[in-house]
Amino acid sequence: MTHCARYDRGLVQGDAKITDEGYIRATAVVTRTGVFNYQNQDGSLRRELRHPDDVWDADSIASMELIPVTNGHPMERLLTAENAKRLAIGYTGESVKKNGELLMTKIVITDQDGVDAVTKYGRKELSLGYTVDVEQEEGIYKGERYDARQRNIRYNHLAIVDKARAGSEARIALDAADAVEFNEDKEMAKRKIKIDADEYMADDTIADHIDRLERDLKNLRDEKARVDDEIRMISEKLEKAEAERDSERDKNKDMTKEMSRETMMAKENMVALDSADFKSAVSERVKLYKSAEEHLDSEDLARLDSMSNQKIMRAIISKTRKSINLDGKSDIYVQAMYDTILDEKSSKVNLDGVQFTPRTDSDSNQSDVARARQKMIETQKNAYKGGK
Repeated sequence: MTHCARYDRGLVQGDAKITDEGYIRATAVVTRTGVFNYQNQDGSLRRELRHPDDVWDADSIASMELIPVTNGHPMERLLTAENAKRLAIGYTGESVKKNGELLMTKIVITDQDGVDAVTKYGRKELSLGYTVDVEQEEGIYKGERYDARQRNIRYNHLAIVDKARAGSEARIALDAADAVEFNEDKEMAKRKIKIDADEYMADDTIADHIDRLERDLKNLRDEKARVDDEIRMISEKLEKAEAERDSERDKNKDMTKEMSRETMMAKENMVALDSADFKSAVSERVKLYKSAEEHLDSEDLARLDSMSNQKIMRAIISKTRKSINLDGKSDIYVQAMYDTILDEKSSKVNLDGVQFTPRTDSDSNQSDVARARQKMIETQKNAYKGGK
């Protein structure tokens, strides 16, 4: 038993229809039972029986469902997952029916090249491609002699062809045991083809090959045009991105210059402010030292360099106003009390050479507290202005 490929003739049953989408739909007689004559690659003939038991086998019929339709038989002999996308122009239907000795199915052609092959170039006949196991067996079926029988028939694809006969199928790359159904009409079909500006008459094998080359060339040109468009769009995007980048870079440069100028001005202002603050702080410290020399003892004076302004003021207040408790008092309160002591000192007057202070000690202490409190309130009110 030999496993090989076969290519049988089929016919469109009735008129094919063009759908609104431009597809071709038709009912096809794809094969039959009986004795088939095949021409081997070496030119010899063999007669093989397609017995009803094999043709109507459920697995065999199921293999006919939804197989690819091709524009001519592929050079690869059969379709696979690797080449089906490239070669398929349509599909057979899901319903495969028996009609007497015939096997019928629906077909649809969806690819534009396939539709053109049927409508423009007259490629309207069918040729079924399938694999079988050929068993050597001689006999007679319905008066016809055969010398082999086909078993395990499995369908692979259905091709549209110009003439479903040996001559028009000579381009199929057959294995040694593969064969094409033979038709007694051996005349090669010819049709007109155009190459550049010249026209020629060529047999179907050459014409189909040229048609395929032209389609491939057209597809390549379309693909090139698409790639060129993509390259152009990418180039435009790159140019735009570069322009935006350059613009942003220039903008950043301007911003950097402006920030540098503002930074320099800020530094100059800070230097000026720092100088003024420094002078003010030195002056304040000198005043504190003089006041401390008048009110503090030598032990406190020895520690002045390590004391803050607040500590010095608290020490002076504690020495001059022993009745005032500064625990928990704020810095503002301390400042106000210290300013009160300075104000009292400047308000003392001399009458006839005698220093006179118009207050008793008790009144003075009470008045000092009141004035310090008032001074603190005013200081707090004016704190936002930067005053003491």
